[in-house]
Amino acid sequence: MLAVWIGTQADEEFREASGGLIPETRAKVYLSPKLWYLRLTVIQSQCLQLGSGSEAKPANAQNPELYVKVQLGPQLFKTSMTAIGSTSSSSSNSTWNEDLVFVVAKPFEPFLFFIVEDWIRIFS
Repeated sequence: MLAVWIGTQADEEFREASGGLIPETRAKVYLSPKLWYLRLTVIQSQCLQLGSGSEAKPANAQNPELYVKVQLGPQLFKTSMTAIGSTSSSSSNSTWNEDLVFVVAKPFEPFLFFIVEDWIRIFS
């Protein structure tokens, strides 16, 4: 005799099929979330306004370096630092070309936060 059953232990048929062997037993159901990968490619910044002219820049400060912080729920990723105008493009644009991979589950977080920060090194 051969019996084939396709389904999960949460199905009503499973309880009926296994009920004859041990009548007081009930199958445990473990709900595992369906995980998704979200790949985000940070390519380039364009037309950034880097502070106003009224801010005093120290004489021993180097050019600012930019990096991008991306947050989705509790996950936070940062790109590497890139100097402004380090490529052959315009002086106010920075290029990263980096992939950031987030692991998400349903229900999805409603917001994805992008933060572009500059960091100025001051040498004494």
